[in-house]
Amino acid sequence: MYYYNLAQSGERLKELRNKKGKAYTQEKVAEEVGISREYLNRLEAGKKGCSVDLLVIFAQYYDVTMDYITYGKEEIKNISGLSEKMDKLPKERRILAGKLINSILDNLL
Repeated sequence: MYYYNLAQSGERLKELRNKKGKAYTQEKVAEEVGISREYLNRLEAGKKGCSVDLLVIFAQYYDVTMDYITYGKEEIKNISGLSEKMDKLPKERRILAGKLINSILDNLL
């Protein structure tokens, strides 16, 4: 079970910003996501939480999941790409692909 920890969540936001590079200052990120620099500072310091709407914005901005920001749950890479590919398949092939993937996962467990 995962627990939401403001300090850890804030640290992940700060880490994600730093990973984008030195050009991504608090001022730049705050402006691009539509909040004040002071508010972003409090979020990154773990002193303030944010709305689900803002979590969605951060997740899209940093190309991570909301679960990663809030709980630190690592995302599985390329799942969204797999889903997009599945959506492009005709219904019969989508069903077959789903069965194959489930079978593989069952055998790995």
